[in-house]
Amino acid sequence: MSNGRDFEATERDRKGRRKVFYLTFAALALIVGAFLIWKLRGLILPIIVGALLAFLFRPVKERFKIRWLPHELQVLCSFAVIGLVLFFAYNTFRKHIPDEEQKLEFKVRLKYKLNEKYRQLVAKPPE
Repeated sequence: MSNGRDFEATERDRKGRRKVFYLTFAALALIVGAFLIWKLRGLILPIIVGALLAFLFRPVKERFKIRWLPHELQVLCSFAVIGLVLFFAYNTFRKHIPDEEQKLEFKVRLKYKLNEKYRQLVAKPPE
């Protein structure tokens, strides 16, 4: 009978030590993970952006398959095509954004129109 009680006691001790070990390991893992995230916080955004771009451009790479072209050249060609498309889109978008001179001209015209409307309102006789 004492063998059964000893076994139960040692089993309870094992479970207690196992629980303490797992909790200690989890706490250390959380501390180390938080420390790494804090130290590498400058790399987190580029990693997220890179993963997002890889996720978005994977279908483009998969569709751009030519049997006689090596895989590395296929990837380079797909990057070149994507880069050209982004370059031309940026240039097209940039043409519609006013430069400093155009912004200043717009502000002057706006103030002139507002001043003109204000004079019309002030010069109007009360009804």
